[in-house]
Amino acid sequence: MPGIENGRAPPGARTPRTPTRRFEARRNAIIASAVSEINLHGVRGMTLGDVAARLDLVPTGVIYYFKNKEELAAACFQRAIERYDAIVGAGLAADGGDRGRLKAFTDAWLDFKHRAEVGEADQIAILNDARGLQAATVNEAFVAMFRRARGLLEGPAGAPLPGIHSAARTHLLLSELFWSVSWLETTDVADFGRVADRMGDILANGLLAPGVAWPAFAVLPLARDDDPDADASAEQFLQAATELINEEGYHGASVERISGRLNVSKGAFYHHNATKDELVVACFQRTFQIMWRAIRMAEAEGGSALKVLAQACVALVHHHLAGRLPCCASRR
Repeated sequence: MPGIENGRAPPGARTPRTPTRRFEARRNAIIASAVSEINLHGVRGMTLGDVAARLDLVPTGVIYYFKNKEELAAACFQRAIERYDAIVGAGLAADGGDRGRLKAFTDAWLDFKHRAEVGEADQIAILNDARGLQAATVNEAFVAMFRRARGLLEGPAGAPLPGIHSAARTHLLLSELFWSVSWLETTDVADFGRVADRMGDILANGLLAPGVAWPAFAVLPLARDDDPDADASAEQFLQAATELINEEGYHGASVERISGRLNVSKGAFYHHNATKDELVVACFQRTFQIMWRAIRMAEAEGGSALKVLAQACVALVHHHLAGRLPCCASRR
């Protein structure tokens, strides 16, 4: 390292101080406060003032530990990814093949959520805005955690899953974990153990009983080309904004990036859209329209509730991956 010879610092050089317990305790308290703000309002809605107010501090008291909101948000997401990585580790340490690892994984997640709800563990940040933050340390930590999580699903002995199948299953598994925070809010904490068993069973064995076949059906076409009021330019802005929201979150879908994707000026953006927020709302409204269209078309086809559910889901997946106008996948 420059300035150090034979492992010693040059005379008069200042060596970094080891953080004290008080420093670490205050830093952790600030992160916990910021997590609460992020989970309520997202990174965009979080302010250093609100974080400080939860701790009876002034904003400069937060800036002493984190120079800006983005650095604080990155620390929150980093803490969340560390927790997810520990939960992955609990799954990897279990016996019983893929099913045993999945059960241990879901048990560890619901056990953590139970302890967090009763105040025995710190809550963690919802990762919705992590991509839009564009923090290299957060992105690298997430990729490392994802790669490790692939070990939960190795496939049958002697016949490991191909890379693309392993990645897809891991993505589905982690997505179920991330999205569970939205429906766990309506679940009694006393039921978390039962939820863990049910969630693990569905992930390992699917929705159908052994030996039961999925109902046959055709893929429903959800695209609409017959809308006389459709504005081609408006559709292009909707598609560009939706793609960026899905790729990088709300913050990543800036006016500049949306305009750049369409190769138009900011002036052209504001000619077609009053504000970015109105465009984002329109993206979600379009997504809800498409989802309701899938549900109603599947119901019109008739059949069992399972057939309706499966047909609607398959139609949405096909529509989303077709690229014409994908659905918004972010909560915020």
